[in-house]
Amino acid sequence: MARRMGAGRAAGGGTFVTEHGLIVATTAIDMGAPAVDPLSEKSVRSTAGNSRVLVACFVLALCVPIQFYLGDLRLSFYRIALLLFIFPAATRFLLDKGIRWRLADWLILFHCLWMATALVSNGAGIESAGISIIETAGAWLLGRVYVRDLGGFVSMVRVLFLCVILSIPFAVYEAVTGVPIVLEMLDKIATVLPNVPHEQRFGVDRAQVVFDHPILYGMFCSLAFTLSIYVLGGPRSGATRLLRGAGVGVATFLSLSSGALVCLAVQGALMSYDFVLRSVRARWVIMLSGAGILYAALEIASSRTVPELLIPLLALNPGTAWTRLAVNDAAIIDIIAHPWLGYGLNAWVPSTPVPTASIDNFWLVIAFRSGLPGIFSLVLAVLASVWTLACAKGMSPAGNACRTAICVTIIAFCISVLTVHLWNASYCIFVFMLACGLWVADTPPGVDEPSATGARSLPLARPGTMFSRFECVSQPVKYRRRPHDT
Repeated sequence: MARRMGAGRAAGGGTFVTEHGLIVATTAIDMGAPAVDPLSEKSVRSTAGNSRVLVACFVLALCVPIQFYLGDLRLSFYRIALLLFIFPAATRFLLDKGIRWRLADWLILFHCLWMATALVSNGAGIESAGISIIETAGAWLLGRVYVRDLGGFVSMVRVLFLCVILSIPFAVYEAVTGVPIVLEMLDKIATVLPNVPHEQRFGVDRAQVVFDHPILYGMFCSLAFTLSIYVLGGPRSGATRLLRGAGVGVATFLSLSSGALVCLAVQGALMSYDFVLRSVRARWVIMLSGAGILYAALEIASSRTVPELLIPLLALNPGTAWTRLAVNDAAIIDIIAHPWLGYGLNAWVPSTPVPTASIDNFWLVIAFRSGLPGIFSLVLAVLASVWTLACAKGMSPAGNACRTAICVTIIAFCISVLTVHLWNASYCIFVFMLACGLWVADTPPGVDEPSATGARSLPLARPGTMFSRFECVSQPVKYRRRPHDT
């Protein structure tokens, strides 16, 4: 005889367990509750499927180097995708009661408006300001609206991983021959991104593949490292997970970019730390406190700054790295001279002598273009996103694994862009990644279980994967017989 459990209830019903202890259904038949409409369930599944298709199209569009020109406006596949999706996504974001406004949403909105104002006030056209909003708000809304559950997140990671793995043969060919074969082939039928000049390293060419620069190809690939290890695969696929990580590592290495390799190294260090100290509940608090103390000690005890100490260890080309450090110091002086609206898209004319007038620091470029309010709002949006994920309660093991992966990825990426700039597709995927993990905080406890979404159980998903002081309340509840049960 079926008995109803006191826990794990759906709206108006419950989970029924047979006398053999097997869960057979979750329904709504008690006390005259309305039956679940199968058409409604089918509609929900259809909506989820459509969302996954849209996200897959966006990720794939980021890897298409073809571009068109509408007057002075450059349109690429990912920009066309954002133009098509931004208005439906904004409408759904405003009307869907299941999507809560977070602090990060308000900060991104402010950043978009301030950046547009700064660009226009410094002489940029309405088209440039509009594209800035499209690339920021569009990528953000796409992640917030169309990645809403575990299944959608796993689907997105799978598409990203496949894009990285499928690019490896082309990257190897380019590294050996120096010919960007994809760009060469597509250039015969359409306008594509140019093959930018760059030096060889370790005797091979730096692979650009389908992005604006080898640096951007490496940064794109590095995003899939932790995500492919933590999110994809089953509980017994340890060797397969290592192979996935190795594949992403090979693709990232072929860019021969120190920034991308730093991103990979930081992710590897954080994952190793998480694994070794997985039984310590306060390990992340300990890590952050220790890092702060170590940084302060190095600043006090050394005659050089921490970046100056790390440059010889992390840079593939120390000479270039020292040049970037000098450029950063000069850029900070000029940014402080115009702290509110910055310089827009105008070329930088350094007030102090520097080897080059190219700022290779993402955060400084944003500050240069939009002033201090622009960079502070973006940095705070990043911190708010990570904090929202850290404070999410009632996580299932699967949700915990996703939260760990996205937090590690964001932290490593934000550190690595201190040495590189992001633009075009690489900028959009960064903003998209900031938003696509916030579904974790909006999901009720237990809803993000793999069985509820059709996703396989996750390999490293356990209640203590990250931020383990938050209890996982979606664990199985033991049935206790009540006096009136028969």
